[in-house]
Amino acid sequence: MNPEGNTTGNIANSAFAVQDAGEIYYVQPARPDYVMWQSDLTKIGMDGSNKVILLTGDRQGHLNISNGWIYYISGGASNGGLIYKVREDGTENMLVTTSETPNGFAQGYTSQNLGNIQSISVVGDWIYCSVDSGSSSGSPDENNGIYKINAVTGNVTQLLSARTGSLVVYNDWLCYSNGEDGWKAYKIRTDGTENTMLTDFPVSTINIYSDMIYCVDTVKMRIYGMNLDGTSAEIINSSSNILKINVTDGWIYFVSSNGLYKMKTDGSGITRLCDYESAAGIYAGNINIVGEWVYFLEQKKNDAGGNILTLSKIKNDGSELQEVK
Repeated sequence: MNPEGNTTGNIANSAFAVQDAGEIYYVQPARPDYVMWQSDLTKIGMDGSNKVILLTGDRQGHLNISNGWIYYISGGASNGGLIYKVREDGTENMLVTTSETPNGFAQGYTSQNLGNIQSISVVGDWIYCSVDSGSSSGSPDENNGIYKINAVTGNVTQLLSARTGSLVVYNDWLCYSNGEDGWKAYKIRTDGTENTMLTDFPVSTINIYSDMIYCVDTVKMRIYGMNLDGTSAEIINSSSNILKINVTDGWIYFVSSNGLYKMKTDGSGITRLCDYESAAGIYAGNINIVGEWVYFLEQKKNDAGGNILTLSKIKNDGSELQEVK
């Protein structure tokens, strides 16, 4: 069982894949356009056998596994940004949070309303999530911010009121980009104290690996590494046009405007894995890593010349590139 729900690298990349024991769970686009919420939640063995579609329909991703449950965020046009959970065998699919009932929670939970949830990280019995209405002008939405939810009782606590992005959990800290301060990197304790700025430049795709923070400078689109307190920030790779990163097992996997690559965390050993055709919108460059497989979303052209969103995977040594069907 994965006690942390999913890796920080996958969570920073929309978490459309997660591993638990000998199984991989992933979200596969089910219609040929950019709308990931029309997709299937699928389970498959690590060796590619025993593929089973667990759920079909309004599924967006942000997968986390804890205590035998798969947590995810819905992405449907009518019920987007709500947290659901389903058993690993596809049974007992149920709503966890809702913005449509007076109590705000299903299953008898009593809590405040929560919708527009953009990211979740599940650690044991706790769900940490960011809420963002998408409004960047006029009066701020007081519901925007970072929350923690007790997955057993449903009790919810707002830890921070602000537009946030790229939220990940590491030990007793939440690292995020702060939309109220130019999307600079911040950290805050899981009890809501010690909110601290880490960078003086805007970042995305925050990863934490081996007590180091890795992120992308969204102005010059370069990869930075730094200590957990934001000190000793260094450019890992001066190449620009980096879209997303995913750091695991001593390697930084990254997507540029023309390819999928990996390099060691010190910037050495740059290896091109395959070509990459840029995906659309929020899915641009998203890469998830489970076991020896790298899953990634691509924008491709269909026979009629239109754009389609496809899910592909490749082994971490650059072999066995294939579209996931």
